Order: sequence, then C-alpha cells, then structure tokens
Amino acid sequence: MDRYGFLVPALFVGLFMAFITALIPSTPALLVGAAWYGMPISWIVRMVVAPQYNPWRIEYASFILDVLFWFVVAAIAMYIKLQTEKKQR
Repeated sequence: MDRYGFLVPALFVGLFMAFITALIPSTPALLVGAAWYGMPISWIVRMVVAPQYNPWRIEYASFILDVLFWFVVAAIAMYIKLQTEKKQR
C-alpha cells in the first residue's frame, strides 16, 4: 500500500460506522417529542409528537461531521497499524 493508500478504505469505514451508529439512540435526557440517532453526532431525528407528517429527518451537515469523525478515527488506526508493520520489517 502506498503512502496515502489507507485513506480510501478509511473513508469507507467512516461511512460504515456512521450508518451502524445510526441504530444507537442518543436522545438527550430531558428532550420530549423527538428521538435522536447517531453517535457521537446525532444525525437522524424521529419526531414522536406528530409522526403522521414524515417523522424521520436527516441532518445532512451532522451526517457529514459524523462520517468525518469516524474517518479520522479509522485513518489514525490504519496509519498506526502501517507504521508498526514497517517497524517490524
């Protein structure tokens, strides 16, 4: 793998982790009327008060931030793994 070859797989890992964490509820304790999903940044909101009017809403800016967070985590992990493999050779 070349010097920056780990960035594309890290992006896919970031997307995968963002979609997987969308299954985790992250609603603040005293919030009533909506359920939030996504970790560490909530990016899906389900309205509980009036569910007949499109209860699901995606916050696209929060989604991009969530993907970027997981991308950075995956890129750092892959970079450290590559560096330790180089030192072992």
